[in-house]
Amino acid sequence: MSHLMRTDRDGVHELGLLVEDAWQNRGLGMSLACHAVHLARRLDCHSVAVMTDAANTPMLAITRRLGAFVPPSSSGVVDLVIPVAGAGRCPQG
Repeated sequence: MSHLMRTDRDGVHELGLLVEDAWQNRGLGMSLACHAVHLARRLDCHSVAVMTDAANTPMLAITRRLGAFVPPSSSGVVDLVIPVAGAGRCPQG
C-alpha cells in the first residue's frame, strides 16, 4: 500500500509505504515508491518527503536509490527528501 499526500509546503508531497512482511524483498516497495515519484512529477512536485525509523533499512535503501541523502539520526527517526527531478533510478512509466 502506498500514498502520496499533499503537505503544507508548495511542491512537496509526502510518501508513505506499507508492504506486508511476506511480500518484502521482492521489489514491491521500490515499485510503489517509483510510481509515487512519477505521480509527483506529473503533479509538478519538486520533492517527495519521507519520514521513517532510522532502523528501517529497506526504506532507507529505497530512498537512497531514489536520490535522497540519508543523514545520521540521533532520535531514531529520519526525515528524508527525494528530489523528484533526480529520481532517475526508476524505470520510466
